Amino acid sequence: MLERECGKVSAASLVAYIERKKSDLRKAKGGFIRKQKQEEIRSLNSKFYVDPGSVYDRFNEIIKSDPENNKPRYMKSTGERSEEQQGIFENITEVGSYWKDLWEQPSIATNSDATWLERCSVCVRRTRPSPPTGGF
Repeated sequence: MLERECGKVSAASLVAYIERKKSDLRKAKGGFIRKQKQEEIRSLNSKFYVDPGSVYDRFNEIIKSDPENNKPRYMKSTGERSEEQQGIFENITEVGSYWKDLWEQPSIATNSDATWLERCSVCVRRTRPSPPTGGF
């Protein structure tokens, strides 16, 4: 088979043959995985059409079996906790207050010194044509 496909067998033709076969295998694997995903999607859609409750039950089982999903982690950039606790919020109210304080700071809320935005706006107006004012 190798001689029929490559002709005279040499190191270069052997390497080229191996690379072609590897490429064929990668393509076949991608097609197989894509086909499996499509079959799973079709199966779930048909099950959902017949009995939506069973699909929701399956999703809830998947969520319950995921150990990372048991306790959500809220990441924080700074904190006064120990090194291992630093950067992790304890609850959702702490997360809310952190972001609320951050966004309600006067420098962010008013941002009176954002002159670079005006410069960007002027550059955009210069480079793009003005929008039409009349009807089409």
